[in-house]
Amino acid sequence: MRKLRDRFESSFICLIHNLLGINLTSEIHVVDGTALTGRLIASGIAKPEDIEGCAPDEIAMLENRFGPLPHSYKIILATIGHRAGHLVDDHAHWIYADQLPRINKQALNVLDEYAEGEFDPDIPESAMFIGAHYGANPVFILADGGKDSPVWQLDYSTGRVSQVHTSVWDWIETYIVAAEKALADGVKVRNARVWIP
Repeated sequence: MRKLRDRFESSFICLIHNLLGINLTSEIHVVDGTALTGRLIASGIAKPEDIEGCAPDEIAMLENRFGPLPHSYKIILATIGHRAGHLVDDHAHWIYADQLPRINKQALNVLDEYAEGEFDPDIPESAMFIGAHYGANPVFILADGGKDSPVWQLDYSTGRVSQVHTSVWDWIETYIVAAEKALADGVKVRNARVWIP
């Protein structure tokens, strides 16, 4: 019921902004699930039926495995954890809940290889890897139950860790901006996660 209400609210927000002549894609900075849904719909990245989040029990299972997730990341999972239309090519960009075990397993394997050598990357115990590009150079957050988390990247080739985003919201915003640009340039996102009846 909550998802239906959120989708209605997002559609209603889009309608009001369109009537007022407000460009949603440049006016809304993603800071919550409703804004995220509204931005995806308004920009044409996804239709309402293309957006599916994780159920609370799925998020609880992830927390049992990885630790208490930041509130911001739980909202993202609850909003788009399974699919978000043409947000990303899910073969290239691994960001969805079903891809998290694979991302984390690969990252831990690489960390084990580094631990056998002279250099050990500085990865906190509470790190949870939330994204990767073709499985490489994964990004991680701190699964410490905070309100939000910066996002760091592990460079596989050097083992170096660097902060790449100040928050989880900034991280997801980069994907949205890239998808909006691709749509504006007429580039079709391959391997999108859209609803097929």
